Amino acid sequence: MSTKLKSILVITILVLAGFVMIWNFGSEKTNVQAADLYVGSDSTYKTIQAAVSAAGSGDTIYVKNGTYYESVTISTSNIELVGNSTTDCKIIHYFTGTSYSNYAAGINVTNTGSGSKISGFNISVSGDYTYGIFLDNTNNIEIFNNNITTNGDNYSPGVLLYASTNNIVKSNDFITSGSYSSGVHLRVSSTVNEIIDNDMVTSGSAGHGVYMETGCKNNDVIGNTMYTSGMGNGIYISSSPGSWDNNKLYNNTINCIGDIGIGLSNTFNNTLINNTININGTDGGGIYLYQSSYNNLTENILNCEGTNGFGIYLSVNSNSNDLVDNTITTLNQSGYGTSGPHIPPISSTGAIPTASSPKGAVLRGTPPRSARAHRRCLPKPVGC
Repeated sequence: MSTKLKSILVITILVLAGFVMIWNFGSEKTNVQAADLYVGSDSTYKTIQAAVSAAGSGDTIYVKNGTYYESVTISTSNIELVGNSTTDCKIIHYFTGTSYSNYAAGINVTNTGSGSKISGFNISVSGDYTYGIFLDNTNNIEIFNNNITTNGDNYSPGVLLYASTNNIVKSNDFITSGSYSSGVHLRVSSTVNEIIDNDMVTSGSAGHGVYMETGCKNNDVIGNTMYTSGMGNGIYISSSPGSWDNNKLYNNTINCIGDIGIGLSNTFNNTLINNTININGTDGGGIYLYQSSYNNLTENILNCEGTNGFGIYLSVNSNSNDLVDNTITTLNQSGYGTSGPHIPPISSTGAIPTASSPKGAVLRGTPPRSARAHRRCLPKPVGC
């Protein structure tokens, strides 16, 4: 073999070997195994934040029982944070904030932490503008099987979603107190989220079980149990006039002292099906609509024991709402079945008084049009 041919052969072999090395290196990088990290007094990581900061995408962090006085921030995607016990694995944080921009949380998840999961913790926070868990511009977060307690004089929700989409909050226990402190609060266009099978106890002034603000659309609130007092609603949606929000409220049980089971304000095209609402308070009511149209209220059970309690109240400019097969019981002679400033009395074919009160009503099928829509109907927006 000539010297020239030998040289060509050697070069060819070296080139091929280089390609093989590059291919192997790439394969190793794409097949990196997810790691398990452990937190505890006898573990590599003594704080939750230290483990979270060291974790890579796809890693799982196991937190042993203990009390962790810290605020944790997750900014890496697809981390799974697992507490050992909703009783004995505690995250405790104290903070006194002054505004939405001056806040703290037991666990913060930033937009780069999307896809993460949080479960198995007992989270307790105290102070104004202090949140149990805060999702800030996130998506695909799962929060499940946690006990979350908040205690602040002003604004301390259990979970706050801010401009966050496609998240799941499921099977958590919430206890919140303090003014404007809801179990789950959705703000600033938080859409397509699922709030499912949670237990919520709220006792502060204007503290709701679930609270949705303007732009929060296509959310599902399903199968939750709520106990509210202190002039808070079980579920409250407060949107902008004419907003088509398309939220679904199904199979919730709401026990409310003194205020409203479900309140809708300036919101269109929501569906309320098979909710059970028990009201016990002087002026409490089951479902209240204010400037809210094209909503569907079907097969809800409303038990109102207050002196002036009402089952369903359609207030100013609440038009073209469908009321179908709702069962309403008012236990006091001053109570109302279905009422509103422009609604004429429901005909005998649309309302059957209950045994306990002549003003209670069972709406069988679709009542007469006059009983479910105001005389002056708003035009349906183009494109909806």
